[in-house]
Amino acid sequence: MQRVLMALMVLIIAFPGNLAVRAVNLSHGGNWMEIDIGQLEFISRTQRDLLMWAETKTGYKFTITSLYRIDDKGIHGTLPLRATDLRMRSKEVGQAIEKMINDSWTYDQSRPELKCALLHGSGTNLHLHIQTHQNTVKR
Repeated sequence: MQRVLMALMVLIIAFPGNLAVRAVNLSHGGNWMEIDIGQLEFISRTQRDLLMWAETKTGYKFTITSLYRIDDKGIHGTLPLRATDLRMRSKEVGQAIEKMINDSWTYDQSRPELKCALLHGSGTNLHLHIQTHQNTVKR
């Protein structure tokens, strides 16, 4: 299943009103397939809730650049999945979304220095890392 997920999720986009995954099926002429991310149980419920909340609050169409990473020893390698990377084309927009998420969600009350959103990278690698924990709560 892990290999299938990695092969399928070439391009992932969230649409306002219905957070969905769009993946290019390269073996069928590049046709699009949509997947409702809210139904993907390999992603933690809290991670799905935060992603859908951010999509609703901003109205943006996000491109997800990373979900599960095979053999990753960090948060991108956990199941259920607790991390997602969203492409950011503007540092200013990324900073605003980062602040909005961190002002509204607490990663872990026992570790207040850790945040749910972290903007990092530069140029074409600029992205917003979204992470959750079993203790993550909406404020």
